[in-house]
Amino acid sequence: MIYKVESGAVQTALSGESSAAYQNQSGEIVSDQAMAFVSSGSMAGNVDVISAETTAVVYAGDYLNKLTGESVERECRRKIAEGATQLVVNFSKTELVNSIGVSILLGVIDAAKTNGASVTFADVNEDTAELFEMLGLTKHVRLVHGQ
Repeated sequence: MIYKVESGAVQTALSGESSAAYQNQSGEIVSDQAMAFVSSGSMAGNVDVISAETTAVVYAGDYLNKLTGESVERECRRKIAEGATQLVVNFSKTELVNSIGVSILLGVIDAAKTNGASVTFADVNEDTAELFEMLGLTKHVRLVHGQ
């Protein structure tokens, strides 16, 4: 099943435990996460967010630095406060993550764990996945590779 997001709203809803794909606003398939999208998403600055009952998908943007990292962190913390128990940070458009971006991701992981939520990194490119592995982030998150 493909979930399509247009103008920050989820068009199709279906729950299930099998893999699912969804499309971003550009129509590209961006992840194969199994999710039940049941509510609308929002735009937070340049960070797309898709919400579900207990799952939030936050798109990291093309360069995860202090500015975009703070937007990602703010949205993740907001979704945790709203009751999300699973955060998915989607890196499908992310080409580069700097040291401040990694530090902010560690803060997101800590906030999630403190509140009983899990964190998944989706569609991480090979170089960034290697960086996350080398720095130990993969011990605390689940990596899901894209299409």
